[in-house]
Amino acid sequence: MQIVTGINDNPSQVFSLNLPDGTSATFTLSYRPNQKGWYYDMSWNGTNPSFQVNGCRITVFPNILRAFKNKINFGLACLTTDGYEPMNLNDFNIKYANLYVLTETEVQSIESSIFTLS
Repeated sequence: MQIVTGINDNPSQVFSLNLPDGTSATFTLSYRPNQKGWYYDMSWNGTNPSFQVNGCRITVFPNILRAFKNKINFGLACLTTDGYEPMNLNDFNIKYANLYVLTETEVQSIESSIFTLS
């Protein structure tokens, strides 16, 4: 897992995510005070057609991009110090919450260890 650095308490942020395969994705974070939460848009040109997701809430989850595991070769995890959702503007800035880029191997490991069928 590679931690995403540089997230601050600005309610609107755009940056590049460096992905394990050497490509990058454009990542937009926005804080919505009326929803008390962080939301993201992401676009990646690593597929044809390019991958785009908009308006998704950031939640604590081992792979918040799990719904797209058959379309993309990476994942994104959000973890907090106490397991609660990042709901405040400064949660990433004070390191209460962190985002992590997952490799394809890490995504597969999460799938096999957490999301196995009984």
